[in-house]
Amino acid sequence: MNFEPLHEAMQSLAAKGVPALELIVMRDHETLFHEVMGYSDAARTVKAAPSDRYWLYSCTKPVTAAAAMRAMEEGLFELEQPVAELLPAYRDAYLLKDGARVKPESVMTVRHLMTMSAGLNYNFNRESIRRANERRGGCATTVEIAEALAEDPLDFEPGARFQYSLCHDVLAAVIEKASGMTFRDYV
Repeated sequence: MNFEPLHEAMQSLAAKGVPALELIVMRDHETLFHEVMGYSDAARTVKAAPSDRYWLYSCTKPVTAAAAMRAMEEGLFELEQPVAELLPAYRDAYLLKDGARVKPESVMTVRHLMTMSAGLNYNFNRESIRRANERRGGCATTVEIAEALAEDPLDFEPGARFQYSLCHDVLAAVIEKASGMTFRDYV
């Protein structure tokens, strides 16, 4: 195979100012092409290396959605399945109305997680997450974090609206529970 076009594409991105690039092409667990270029520091003094880490942040959301669709194809869960069937902590999901805890009228489903309409938010700095991490020495699992999120009130009724949130993190926990594998291994 001729990987020169990939090499040239990477060079063109580097020329446009992309600070670091790494591309691996694999087939059947065999590496066919692997190239790293650019710099791993802002001053451009340290060459990028295969050992560098890249923070993907929200770029992982399409991967999570694809993994969930695969899990549904495998029959591990259904789109309309209640989240609480796989993550029992969500049986106690609640909203705050006039300062009182109330049960949502809608049941949170996998569809709500997929569409970010489950009523969750994107607050990482909450007491429930801090406690979950403390119990595990700073290394809470995906399921433990997802269950910790269930301790806090929902922002709105599941399905009422879209809100960019930790829904896909909870979806990853659903995949873990349904598959019996870590999300990483499942993907």
